[in-house]
Amino acid sequence: MALSNLELSDIAIYTVGVQDNWQPLRWYQGVLGGSNVTSTFSKLSLLTNIIGFNPGVPSTSVIPAEISMGYLKGIPIDTQGNTTRGTIRHMINTGWSLGEYANMFFIVYAGNYRVINWCDSTTIYKNGVSQGLVSNAGTVTNVNSLSIGDRIECNKPFSLYYNGLPGLYGAYAGFSGFGFATRNDRESTTNGNKFYLFCTQDEPDGSGGAFFDVRYTTTSNSNVTSTTQDFDDEWSAAYEEYNTSMANNRSYFAGSQVLMCAWRGRSTGSSLYDSVPMYPLTPEPKYGWYSSGGHILACAGPYQARDGSTSNYQVKTRTSSTSTTEFSLSTSVEKWARSDSNTGANTTSKFAGSPAVTFANPTGSNGQAPLFTAESQGDGDGTEMTPHVGSLCASTFHCNPGGGNWQAHMSLFTGSEGGGVVQRFNSSRTFVESYALGNSTNGFSNTTSHPFASCRFTNLNAGDVFITTPARNGGHSQSLAWADMDSSDDDETYLPSGEDMDGFTFTSYTIYYDEEESNGLATSAINACNLEEVSVTAYSLSSSPQEGMVIYLQNSDVTSPLVTFGGGLGRAESGYARLVSGRDNYAIEFGAFANGRVESISACLSDRRLKKNITKVGTSPSGINIYRFEYIDPKLYDGGIFEGVMAQEVPEASILGENGYYSVDYSKLDVTFKRINYSLVG
Repeated sequence: MALSNLELSDIAIYTVGVQDNWQPLRWYQGVLGGSNVTSTFSKLSLLTNIIGFNPGVPSTSVIPAEISMGYLKGIPIDTQGNTTRGTIRHMINTGWSLGEYANMFFIVYAGNYRVINWCDSTTIYKNGVSQGLVSNAGTVTNVNSLSIGDRIECNKPFSLYYNGLPGLYGAYAGFSGFGFATRNDRESTTNGNKFYLFCTQDEPDGSGGAFFDVRYTTTSNSNVTSTTQDFDDEWSAAYEEYNTSMANNRSYFAGSQVLMCAWRGRSTGSSLYDSVPMYPLTPEPKYGWYSSGGHILACAGPYQARDGSTSNYQVKTRTSSTSTTEFSLSTSVEKWARSDSNTGANTTSKFAGSPAVTFANPTGSNGQAPLFTAESQGDGDGTEMTPHVGSLCASTFHCNPGGGNWQAHMSLFTGSEGGGVVQRFNSSRTFVESYALGNSTNGFSNTTSHPFASCRFTNLNAGDVFITTPARNGGHSQSLAWADMDSSDDDETYLPSGEDMDGFTFTSYTIYYDEEESNGLATSAINACNLEEVSVTAYSLSSSPQEGMVIYLQNSDVTSPLVTFGGGLGRAESGYARLVSGRDNYAIEFGAFANGRVESISACLSDRRLKKNITKVGTSPSGINIYRFEYIDPKLYDGGIFEGVMAQEVPEASILGENGYYSVDYSKLDVTFKRINYSLVG
């Protein structure tokens, strides 16, 4: 049977046993474009291209004539031969076993490190040996005296970082692949800038000879047909480490027959310089920020390298508003590459502008994309780089161990109906704030090629955690995240995501809606305060009603936000409902495409007779008096100090309820009702 005609079904039994377990490759379906690309794949020649096996690094001569089935086991099977669950790009919880790439990091700088476990009952491992069980989520555990090449794993999602340098966690094994590329154009060899490789797969057939090599070229912004050997060697076993110094103004390419992960950059123990947990060369779209600049590096895929085929394609970028062809290639050389400085998707520094997607646009008879990677560089406030990553890196939970200036999120979604919501909690799992992905305040959205939506948080604190809830109608229920981990170190980095996180407590609320309205909601806060007949029990991770909180239909599933009432009667958007918490009543507003997020909240009791310690603190632009006060009953609204109006002074926005007290529709006023503090202390 000829290699080019070998069906995936023919070789599935030799890899994982069943064809359906090739789930890591699902991103290929319908995303690469090209007239000859179908929604399924079955040819082995195509499969090797998809996973990036044996990338056509320029001048690499060790391309096997025959492809062993064992070489393809690395994606769905770990180093111990255990079948994985189909995704290795983010951290996992259920069904984990020691040696799985998803929860594994390799140390690139010797010293003392810290682990923050995201879940209860987490076991920490060093080089496969247990370091003890940590009972409670959010605990900081010291793991000292680590050496370069040491491997840290946990049975559940976690954060790892160098003591005092939260942006330094080393090489992430979840980014394992067969090839890597990066450009170095500002850090010299004398500075200690290095390219690290870590083998994550046993040599597949036991015969020896699993090669790897690193090559470089000084060429930039043009096609490359040859490179210079930096070194080549053979992997002797899984977890072996090699590194090489990186000279300035060179593009580096690494390739192997077995899986490896990579890291580039340098650290002084107190600062990071152009550090990147590297994402492999693959044809899948890459997502991230170029911010002030970046690089795109491409090489021939196995199809082109093996057959010397002509491959016509373009590599494009897309921001929220602009599509740019970064470069085009049409070549018949056996092996080739491209090193390019991105110019088309550069936006605002510090990830405050639009994110970007970089994708191949294959044309011609074969319709196959090249292998490529992308990285940001030059954010305007120091020497930092970050990787652009694929869609399988996205998941529901993130943790920022160091705080810092900002954290930017990006989700993938379909259509124009919003991109979900990201909620921020502090280290105690107390709700802080949230943003809708794609919101006009601090986010961007792209609804065309490879759609995405973004949002951005600022002024972070150590241990802040984030939950992403899905868009209301399709798309991803997860997000990708990048952060400036410490404002003093300029150590921007990608934050690995995870599928679970403990420490949250759901609060039960009763939501009253209007079954007579087409969308199930009242048209004003006042009307919402008087709803009383039809209700649904819903839940939130916020212990008290707050603007920005997300309301869920179940008390255990953050992927099921409240988006409809009455079994489809209407959507929880663009209107008001009444929320009851104990004896407290609130009018809550859902914005357009709210995805369960509360846009605003108004107290249904705003009568002067219910308040004490009333102090006038100003007037609104329209002349309405603004007061600071407490409620006489400390149980109302969980107590504390509030700012707002007296209902008796704003008859145009007040209504007398059946309880004999006035409420206020703040949507009619240029004053915002808000909590100032929970007490006079602190």
